[in-house]
Amino acid sequence: MREIKFRAWSTQYDTAGRMIFMVPGRGGILQDLVEENDWRVMQYTGLKDKNGKEIYEGDVVRVSVKLLEGYDNQGIEQMVTYDYEGLIEYIGASFCPKLDDDCPMKGCDLTQFDGSIEVIGNIWEHPELLKEDK
Repeated sequence: MREIKFRAWSTQYDTAGRMIFMVPGRGGILQDLVEENDWRVMQYTGLKDKNGKEIYEGDVVRVSVKLLEGYDNQGIEQMVTYDYEGLIEYIGASFCPKLDDDCPMKGCDLTQFDGSIEVIGNIWEHPELLKEDK
């Protein structure tokens, strides 16, 4: 069974003073945060990245995708790894990274990336990680 956890981001402080904290499960603290306009609540996906870091909504991740590029002269597959970055969102009952249109794994949920996910930041602390066209 997936562990239910949340984290909250305060937008009431300037960039240097913002903070994230964890809220286990459900309860009055979480409800209070949701009702406040200066807090953003993000749910834990139940998954960890390749370094053991928990993945939450709002995290920016890098995923590695191996694609078949062809075969060599001996008929051996030639695989190439491409890295894509995207924001974790809850879409249609699953957590998905919002990836570039040219990514063949676009629209796949996190479980499809088979250990190739790495959290590189989050939308609140590192908005520069997201490109404008995503």
